[in-house]
Amino acid sequence: MLIGYARVSTDRQDTALQMDALAAYGIANDNIITDTMSGASTERPGLVSLLDTIGPGMTLVVWRIDRLSRSLRHLLEVSDLLMRKGARLVSLCEGIDLGTPAGRMVYGMLGAVAQFERDVIRERTKAGLAAAKARGVKLGAKQVLVGEKYDRVRDMLLRKIPGHRIARAVGCSEATIYKTFPGGRTALLAAASGI
Repeated sequence: MLIGYARVSTDRQDTALQMDALAAYGIANDNIITDTMSGASTERPGLVSLLDTIGPGMTLVVWRIDRLSRSLRHLLEVSDLLMRKGARLVSLCEGIDLGTPAGRMVYGMLGAVAQFERDVIRERTKAGLAAAKARGVKLGAKQVLVGEKYDRVRDMLLRKIPGHRIARAVGCSEATIYKTFPGGRTALLAAASGI
């Protein structure tokens, strides 16, 4: 069974060109799922529904691969899912058909490129962090409660004001307060009394 998928990014665009190509391939209009949403989004209702229902022996056909996904990573995830479900993927413009040896070879090359891209990003990130650390840059999230704010929160905790009220008063989350003051009020009171 053939299922078509067509996507446009905005309401000002239409799917006519894609629909015509899918119909020429032999897909009935009733079997074409459409979305009007950016290809960068992986949570497209039509695509999500299609991927939930597709099964063995079915073929997902797209006009161009970028109609299915704008990210190589998402494309590989979708392709993997289709293969696990026993379904095929065909892209008309690129001539990709995962049901053929050549299509699987192209898919394998895409996977290798994606892995290379992930490795390069990982190496660049490590090198950037090491360079920043060597320059004395303090890594990690900025501390929110410093100086006067720190003193104010400590005083409010010692006066037994509830954490949620303190957070609202100083403009931070309650979690930030307890991250800055592990043990909260109890630890502060113990430290103040010299225990």
